[in-house]
Amino acid sequence: MIRQLSNFICVMLLCSGLIYSCADETVQPGDETETTLDENMVDRISEHLHLYDATRIMGDAPSVPSIHSLKISFQDTLYLMDTLPRPVKFLHTNPAENVGGVYIQVFVGGDGGIIKASHHYDVPELESEADSDTVSVVMIGIDQTDLPLPIHCRIFMIPHKDDGTPIAAAIKEVVVQEEEEEVSSGNFTGDCGLVLSPEQSWYWQLTVAYSGHPEFMYFPGTVFGTGGQNIQGCCVDGESDSGPTCLTAEPETKRVMHFATSYSIGSESFKFFDNGTFARSTLENTANPAPDLSNFCDTIPVVKDFVGLRAYNGKWQVINAPEFHGDSQFLTFSDITSTGTGAGFGNRGGYIRQLKCWGDGTRTLILVDRDLEGGPETYRSYAAIDDARVFAHWYDF
Repeated sequence: MIRQLSNFICVMLLCSGLIYSCADETVQPGDETETTLDENMVDRISEHLHLYDATRIMGDAPSVPSIHSLKISFQDTLYLMDTLPRPVKFLHTNPAENVGGVYIQVFVGGDGGIIKASHHYDVPELESEADSDTVSVVMIGIDQTDLPLPIHCRIFMIPHKDDGTPIAAAIKEVVVQEEEEEVSSGNFTGDCGLVLSPEQSWYWQLTVAYSGHPEFMYFPGTVFGTGGQNIQGCCVDGESDSGPTCLTAEPETKRVMHFATSYSIGSESFKFFDNGTFARSTLENTANPAPDLSNFCDTIPVVKDFVGLRAYNGKWQVINAPEFHGDSQFLTFSDITSTGTGAGFGNRGGYIRQLKCWGDGTRTLILVDRDLEGGPETYRSYAAIDDARVFAHWYDF
């Protein structure tokens, strides 16, 4: 069951929107794969997709209008790899184009004719991101088991409104990659190890808590506490207050006001060095209540946005630990110091569940944090990404 979590992570999926795209490596028509992709194989590929909370619908995806202003978080080609999830984000600045989900249908071929899967999927946007007025997120992953790799195919992507009305349509190339190399035991500073080239870092992609079933998940940009909080103040003789005055004020002068507070982790990154040291950075976004600046008489709450940037340095080591679900290599941190703004957040390292290189040069790291008190296990996935292109970019859909 634990090993099956690798497949679940595909179901799920920085400020993120990190997803790999490569305009100059776009698969050309007719290059789908050397494997014969007939109707049965196209259906098989489609059935191996992991799409969070999706509904399978027989027949073709609906047709759509052609005029829209949507943007998407990757450009041409979507690379799917076993155990590495992909968040696909849509930017909709026009309220009439608020994306509530996406129809997806697999096909192969080009101008000379195409073969479609016999079904398509309706993939809803992530509920945790549904409160956003401008960004919608769906998850796309795949289970590579028993598939002839690598595979090049295509998908129709049709974002739609909450009521299912199509907004736009695009054809995207999909490459299902095969594993290139997994680091050999103990070779964590060599090729395909933890130490990357100077221009790259390990960027956090996803966290999943799992205890026989997924309990929760989040990724860069996930907003917590969107319900905000209520704070009591008072209005005495036309003067707003939230301090000691309110403790002795008459009951009829007291006011409760709602503050739209929230918290999100924008990013976390690591650089590991050959000498056994590491550098880590975190970015947090917080909307904090400011009752002292608010007006409880006129019901005007004030919330102050705060960006916390923190840099960490320390030592890293991979040790042999008691075996846990087949894993025994454990990444540890020590002698940690930090500077910067905000409280930051810790990282205890974890069992190395996966450390791999892939066919397109992508490298992935998955750590498992075991709860010694019997609580959920925490899976954290990272990807090696060039520092110069870590921030989200939007492309015309």
